[in-house]
Amino acid sequence: MNQAPEVHNSNSEIKSLETRIRELKLQVEFQDAKYKQSLADRKLAMHLVEKLQEEVEYYYLLSEQKQKIIESLEELQAKSTEVIYNYVKK
Repeated sequence: MNQAPEVHNSNSEIKSLETRIRELKLQVEFQDAKYKQSLADRKLAMHLVEKLQEEVEYYYLLSEQKQKIIESLEELQAKSTEVIYNYVKK
């Protein structure tokens, strides 16, 4: 079965194009997988940043409360020192 050169060239071109399409499809799939992994990594990083921010806020509030307690204790200490001083002075 002899094919005309044009038909043979067309078949060769079709096979070449099909091969190129498969290659491009693989490249697209690879790029898509990379994009999805990158997106997942960014979501994880964002989640970790949010958790870290929550912890910083928690410790800031805790520190603020501790500072208020320390100030209250200092006031109580000053008052108790004054009371003791006045008691001893009598």
